[in-house]
Order: sequence, then structure tokens, then C-alpha cells
Amino acid sequence: MMQSGGFNLRELARARQALLKEETAEAGRKRPPALVRLEEAHETLKRLADLMEEIADDMPHPNRTACMHAAALLSGELPLHHADEDLGLFPVLRKRCLPEDRIDVVLDRLETDHVDDEAALAEIVPTLTGLAWEGELEIDPSSVGYALRGFFEAQRRHIAWEQALVMPLARVRLTADDWQQVAAAMQANRAGPKPDALARRHCSSAGGYEECLRRASTFSIQIYDQDR
Repeated sequence: MMQSGGFNLRELARARQALLKEETAEAGRKRPPALVRLEEAHETLKRLADLMEEIADDMPHPNRTACMHAAALLSGELPLHHADEDLGLFPVLRKRCLPEDRIDVVLDRLETDHVDDEAALAEIVPTLTGLAWEGELEIDPSSVGYALRGFFEAQRRHIAWEQALVMPLARVRLTADDWQQVAAAMQANRAGPKPDALARRHCSSAGGYEECLRRASTFSIQIYDQDR
């Protein structure tokens, strides 16, 4: 059970239900593009968790295309989404939320999860890339499956908490100007020279690195579904 700061976050999630009436009142308004992008990213990352579960189930001979798709998303979409939240959404929420929202302890926990996730990627992405290129690794398949399961199960919990504890507040508390600020941060995350350093660190070989970037920029889970 997720606890932090001396109180149960499940209780806080239930308290968020009081915002449902306000959310319903807001539903008729046009959804800000930054909100839409964040919600779409959550859906993409949930599908990524499903994909990683399939890979773990299929060890020691997983679908190599699936491994490359997963490595691409883990190298590109996941760190980018973390940046969108850590540098865009979360600072605005800290400024805008009310004291009774108790948002700081929630965001502190989620930001710690982001740090832990990206530390885990240093091992998981090269493993998936190796499986994609070589089809097998000189590693115990059960250990790989265990690591993948730990990661995607943590991702599912993390996204569920964000959707229960953070997004309802974002929809109700943030103003149009706030969403413009979030959008500007997200745009800045996508600006600058490519390729990004995080993807380079995770895809150690030059060929694997370039392929991860290509896959990350063109990825669609529907393509994988059609190939199966």
C-alpha cells in the first residue's frame, strides 16, 4: 500500500473523488493540447507495459520486433514524458494547488519514481536492444523476465497513481495560462539538437542507438499489432 508523509495515499485518492463534480463541470470546455498530450502519453506507456509483459512471457525467445519497439519507447517516450511532468506539469501544480490538496508529497514520490525508473533503464534498454539484434543473450532468461516484470508492474502502479491523484487536480486547478506554461515546457523538451543524450546512453552500440531513435520517432503500437 502506497504511503508517504504519514498518511495513506489511497485515502487521498478517495478524497479526490470530491473533484468529480468539478471535473464534470469542466468537461464541456475545450481540453488544452498539453493535457491531451499528457493523457495520450499515459495511454502509450500503458501499452508499453503490456508489450513488456508479452516479452517477459515469451522469454527466452521473445518477438525481436517487440523488443525493439519497447527499447525505442523506453529510450525516447518515457524519459520525455518524465521531463514533461517534472519540468512542465508538476511545478505548475505545486504553485496552483490548494494546501488541502497535499500535492507536494504526492509529486515528491512520483518524481522519485522517475529517477528510479531512469536508473533501471540503464540495464533494461541494452538488454532489450540485444534481444532485438541478436535474438538471445548470455543472461539467465528468468532474470531478464524478472527484471522486466518488476519494471512494467511498477509503471502500471505509477500511472494509476498519476491518473488518480494528479490528473484530476490538473484538470480542475490549472488555468488556461497555466496550461500554456506547461505547453511551453513541453515544447522546450522537444527542442534542441538531436539525438538526445539519454537515448545515446541506453543504446550503447552505434547501430542500436540510431535504430532506437528511428523507432522512437515512428513508433505506433498498432504497427506491432498488425505484424503479429
